Amino acid sequence: MKADSSQKIPAPSREMGYLIGAIIGFVFAIAIFALTEQVVVAIAASVPIGLTLGIALAEQPIQERPGRRKRLFLSIAVLIGIVAFGSIIVLVR
Repeated sequence: MKADSSQKIPAPSREMGYLIGAIIGFVFAIAIFALTEQVVVAIAASVPIGLTLGIALAEQPIQERPGRRKRLFLSIAVLIGIVAFGSIIVLVR
């Protein structure tokens, strides 16, 4: 039996972006806590990542590909986050 191709899949709401960002933040916090065993470092490193990704996912429609400038900005933001995380780990030990 063929599926009706005229039915469209409903687009996710803005709250889904925030929810996915929160889930990613929790996963990062657990992973960072497992590496460092310090709650403050885990929270400080994971909250900006979860917030940034949540806002980015909520503001951008699923069908639209990000432009070159937005991809560059997000890449730089992730790189700064990785460098900040590494420096926090070095300073704490």
